[in-house]
Amino acid sequence: MPLLLGGANGDETAYAIVFQLGNLLYLYDMGGIAGGYEEEPLMELVYAAKSAGVKEVYIEKNFGHGAHMSVLKPLFEREHPCNVEDDYSKGQKEARIVDSLEPLMSSHRIIVNRDLIDKDAQSTRHHPAETRKTFQLFSQMSNMTYARNCVKHDDRVEALASACRMLVEGIDYDYSSKLDKERHREAMEMQKIMQDPRKRREYLGVEGGTNRNKKNRFARQQTQPKRRW
Repeated sequence: MPLLLGGANGDETAYAIVFQLGNLLYLYDMGGIAGGYEEEPLMELVYAAKSAGVKEVYIEKNFGHGAHMSVLKPLFEREHPCNVEDDYSKGQKEARIVDSLEPLMSSHRIIVNRDLIDKDAQSTRHHPAETRKTFQLFSQMSNMTYARNCVKHDDRVEALASACRMLVEGIDYDYSSKLDKERHREAMEMQKIMQDPRKRREYLGVEGGTNRNKKNRFARQQTQPKRRW
């Protein structure tokens, strides 16, 4: 569960809880609180992690130079003991976000909890109407490009990108490649069956080859008119 910690400029402290399901990533929860070091709002992050059963928390280190880690880690140890680590991001932020999310989204590997769409909108209602959308995750995702400062706020989408980047490193196979290997294995098994006379007879019998022929012969015998001599 990476936590992107906002600095100045009215940015949020955003979080994204993402789980890996096979070769898919599931966005379970996300949100944001006002940036700062006060314990009460920071506890919302701890409770979100506890509710989801999060075992690993990554705190973005670029802002505050580790100050958020020193504040958050004791809160997690007290309320929800889990592995809490720093995550230091390098390179242009916009390029990093696009490069992390675009391959996953184009291959339909990110699953989003439908309720998060409503939550994303509701959680920004305290902001002025004219700037409300700039704080919303799905608005940030829609307007994110490689251009610097292409969106006014990017805390939530960067938290999501960081979470996905952490989990993608654990995916060491390609789904289409896995399907090809499975089909090849099935084809080889079928070839072995066809090359073995006994297995071939058993297979054809189960599939209806021999047994079906017997059944058809019996049916034909039943339908043939009886001859009288």
